[in-house]
Amino acid sequence: MMISIDAGGSKCVGALIEKGVKIKTATSGFGNILVHKEKALNNILELIEMLYEPKVDKIVIGMAGAKTRDTNEIKTLIESRFDLELIVITDAELAYYDLLPQGGLLVIAGTGSVVLYKGPHGFIQAGGWGHLFGDEGSGYSLSVEAIKKVILCDSLGISTILKDIILDHYKLSDLEEVKFLYKEPKARIAELASVLAAYDFHTIDDLFIEESKKLGQTVLNMIKKYDLKVNKIGLTGGMIKHPLYLEALKASIGHYDYVINTEDHTLGGSYFE
Repeated sequence: MMISIDAGGSKCVGALIEKGVKIKTATSGFGNILVHKEKALNNILELIEMLYEPKVDKIVIGMAGAKTRDTNEIKTLIESRFDLELIVITDAELAYYDLLPQGGLLVIAGTGSVVLYKGPHGFIQAGGWGHLFGDEGSGYSLSVEAIKKVILCDSLGISTILKDIILDHYKLSDLEEVKFLYKEPKARIAELASVLAAYDFHTIDDLFIEESKKLGQTVLNMIKKYDLKVNKIGLTGGMIKHPLYLEALKASIGHYDYVINTEDHTLGGSYFE
């Protein structure tokens, strides 16, 4: 019996797994240690405690930011509390094992974004630089572009439905107040993308299409750079739920066998059973 945790940028999802079957599931707050290490770790520990049973002998954590220098510190802390085998991989790798156990190329478009491929010498990736230097095609990137568009239009005296949506969603009385987001986790900004997805306006549609093209170009750049022979492409993340974004992304990448899963990827942990 094992615990598998999908610790992403917006939330952590965990599952108690036995012989490839989920026995129990639970959720907690975000798990990206690059956003806030202590809070992310507490959310992961909370999830383990909710799912732990005496028969558990292994924990697999797919953690956003798992390749940073903080990983060893986190492993040491968890292993000091739970005397069992601990495997820490990235949340992207966990998703890869879930969608593409036989191989292929994985595209993640959620709070952040990354493209992943497993070759004979291990994983290679494109993107995944985080919200400061990358995350093209992600919910965060789209939300920032939406806010910037509103700020530009407002400076020109142009009214836009986007401004009303943003003010309403964040309960703001004036656009100046949007600066409060500087102190918020990036998931708080990225959530705006799912709000905008509910609206059918040309301006909003254009945002989704443009972000999908950015990520599509990242995929094509990676295939060209490494001369990859790809047959199957996995697509996952909250942005993939938007039909217009999905179709525009697929059109940007080209004709492949696509595997789509926008739910959690805890079953990817069963790869290590």
